Amino acid sequence: MILKALATAFVATLVVTPLVRGVASRLRLLDHPNARSSHQTVTPRTGGISILLGMGAALFVLPSLGRGRGDLEALIAGGLLVWVIGLADDRFGLPPWPRLAGQLLAGGVVISATGGLERLPLPAPLDLPLSGLGTAIALLWIVAVVNFYNFMDGIDGLAGGIGVV
Repeated sequence: MILKALATAFVATLVVTPLVRGVASRLRLLDHPNARSSHQTVTPRTGGISILLGMGAALFVLPSLGRGRGDLEALIAGGLLVWVIGLADDRFGLPPWPRLAGQLLAGGVVISATGGLERLPLPAPLDLPLSGLGTAIALLWIVAVVNFYNFMDGIDGLAGGIGVV
């Protein structure tokens, strides 16, 4: 079942990415090279929707593994909220605080359905109980990973490649 979910995500992303690139180009959602860029040519933005749709397709396959529908809906809602924030940032250049607030909200949506961390996710004896800190640590981790992807997405294909891994 996991392989089916992975294959679904791969195919969905493979099909959607060229469509997203075309729409981004037509809507002039483009990243022009500058001193901080890793690319040399004008590159369409909004590739996050391809990753989101691939993730959504994979999560749609996974409920049969025993995950509840609430978990699935929360993951998709959190991902959609992060994408909307990213799209607004790509289009209008949002300052950091509204982006952070939106990311915290998205993480809160996911954690409200899935719960925080009960234990540190390390092998014994390092898997210490987190008690009340588990929710805060989970939220911090979600926001950190969102920002890791945000930093990577300016490097063509890196975010998608890391997603595959």
